[in-house]
Amino acid sequence: MTGPLARVLTAACRVLATTGAAVLAVAGTAAVVATPAQAAGPRPNFQMPVSCGETWRMATYYGHDDYDIDLTFTGGTSNGRPVLASYSGTVTFAGWGNGGGWYVVIDHGGGWRTLSLHMIEAPMVTAGQWVSTGQQIGRVGSTGNSTGPHLHYEQVRDGVKTESYFNGVASGITSDGSPSTGPLYISGPTSPARNMTSQNCGQAANRQVYESGSHSGWQMLPVNSITGSATASMVIGGNKLLYTVNNGLVYEASSDTGWRNLWTGISGVSNNALAAI
Repeated sequence: MTGPLARVLTAACRVLATTGAAVLAVAGTAAVVATPAQAAGPRPNFQMPVSCGETWRMATYYGHDDYDIDLTFTGGTSNGRPVLASYSGTVTFAGWGNGGGWYVVIDHGGGWRTLSLHMIEAPMVTAGQWVSTGQQIGRVGSTGNSTGPHLHYEQVRDGVKTESYFNGVASGITSDGSPSTGPLYISGPTSPARNMTSQNCGQAANRQVYESGSHSGWQMLPVNSITGSATASMVIGGNKLLYTVNNGLVYEASSDTGWRNLWTGISGVSNNALAAI
């Protein structure tokens, strides 16, 4: 992460506060982070990218790329059905690609992204837009390199595809069976198809953080997809830093990185108070 680095602070090292380091006080005790905020944070509570209560068949095929999932609706035609954000985040791409057709990429922070491909028409969202869990981002189609209506879906961790989990449950779609395709590069077997029912029912999996200032008449401006039960902020060298707590983990985001949300390395926080000095 560029800009100020979060550091571990003990009582003996409070001098760091005068050298431009961020200092966090958590649960009444100073917390110190020895390394910069890092990517590959905990897996978000991803939901299926389809409507609540619908059952979809998840499958892959030989040479598809490991962890790629093709979803087809078990209750009728897939064509035109809603495609939903499986977790909140910032849309980093929404448009056309020759292979993916109309597709959307969402950055969920902490090194996590999701991709939804082959939509029937231009996506309903645009790059830079913040979307919430369950928000419709498009409709299922068969554009690009596709042989029929379906939703191609991927979960990516630090730029590498990984097995998709939905509502905390592994999808089971891992190997495409081909030693020529990654990231596994193993020869068979191809993961068998399975059905799963969507729990993407509009639950508040996270919440938007807003920034306001007296100089702008307290206008509320969204600050990316940052979650937390408590927030704290500070300014160092003209850069704004925002800290949040989520599931016991402290995250740091900075204005000079477009509010990219990264795990600081602090964990085990149980209280709901957070301060930055």
